[in-house]
Amino acid sequence: MKVIDSQQFKQVICKIADQRSLVSINFLIAFTLTISFWTSFKVAAGNGFSTDYSKRLLTAVPKNLSTQTTVLDLSHNNIAELQTSDFHSLSRLRKLILSYNRIREFDFSVFQYNTNLEHLDVSHNNLQMLSCHPMLRLRHLDLSYNNYIAMPICPKTGKTLKLEYLGLSLKRIQKSDFHALAHLQLHTLFLDLENLSEYSSGNLLVFNTKNLHIALPQNSDFHLLSDLELNFTETLKLSKFNKKYTNDLRKFLLNIKKISPLLILNNVRCNWEGFIDILQTVWESTTETVVISNIPRLEVPNKVTFTQTKTSLKALIIRQITFTTYFSAPTVVALVAISVLCICLDIPWYLKMTWHWSQVKHRGWKRTPEHILKGIEFHAFISYSERDSDWVKNVLIPNLEKEDSSIRVCQHERNFVAGKSIKLELL
Repeated sequence: MKVIDSQQFKQVICKIADQRSLVSINFLIAFTLTISFWTSFKVAAGNGFSTDYSKRLLTAVPKNLSTQTTVLDLSHNNIAELQTSDFHSLSRLRKLILSYNRIREFDFSVFQYNTNLEHLDVSHNNLQMLSCHPMLRLRHLDLSYNNYIAMPICPKTGKTLKLEYLGLSLKRIQKSDFHALAHLQLHTLFLDLENLSEYSSGNLLVFNTKNLHIALPQNSDFHLLSDLELNFTETLKLSKFNKKYTNDLRKFLLNIKKISPLLILNNVRCNWEGFIDILQTVWESTTETVVISNIPRLEVPNKVTFTQTKTSLKALIIRQITFTTYFSAPTVVALVAISVLCICLDIPWYLKMTWHWSQVKHRGWKRTPEHILKGIEFHAFISYSERDSDWVKNVLIPNLEKEDSSIRVCQHERNFVAGKSIKLELL
């Protein structure tokens, strides 16, 4: 039998305790990780997996994606081509974001195995060609801000009856372009017409959508608003609106009598006269609610002309607008010169001191010399440098203040009231 001393016994006990502590810590870490993983797994199993590969400088769709993926974000990359093999294993995929890439050709057949896909965003690419494939469960399709020349919609799109949001870009509009959309009951239709280069009057059909958003073309010679007809639209939003569209807007608002949509004018480019024309137009229309927003700058003249008549308006909202007033060049120069002189010459300080001095003089005039002498507490105040403080305190002041106290000197360290301003003490 081996005998150990007390010191060795203590070492053995400490070693065993350390091992038990280590085991406890490891068990706690493993338990925590297990709980976290199980919680994440339950959430993923209930809501699906969301995978974010945005802003990764990717040139292709990543491989080995989880088959449980329901949301996949591939936006802001350099992807130029899509293949069926990229998505064939993602049978549960519901939302796919491919915006801000370099895709030129797009074939819907790459999603033939993604029968649950409901949300597809391919906006802000270089799309020029589009191949059709029926996607009956699609609810959100955004093809806006691409390089299409003609309508990027085929007849099969009209069978996508569940479609709620549709975003399109067009450079050319023909009357037959919108036939595929005639049977769709959309919630929101966005038409990017900023680069429209070919249009003939009367080519816009009646849109069956609750919310219609149109980015108006830069070429304002196209009278789109005059041809626009709405069926049961609740909100009409017009972006890139300028003064030249005001007459077309007036004609459009006069023609709508059955409905009174919410009218939103966004990114308005006009001067003050154009702004007043817009207000006058909506004031005289049957529209009940108008929102005008995002006008960079309006120079307000001295005179404003506006004809106030009876109106149907119940709410007029104007926001994100900067109003400015302008002065003549000589006036601006004079104001700047006066401001610089005031700052450099400390004129505000002199004006304050003059005001306080005049108040003291005014009080002095009202009193007789006898009253003034009775109210005097000191005969002199000495202003000195800190370097001369010893001489002032020990030589000058004692010699001035003689035993008879005929001269009383005010010395700031001795006679100023704490908390009172220096100006009031001096005066």
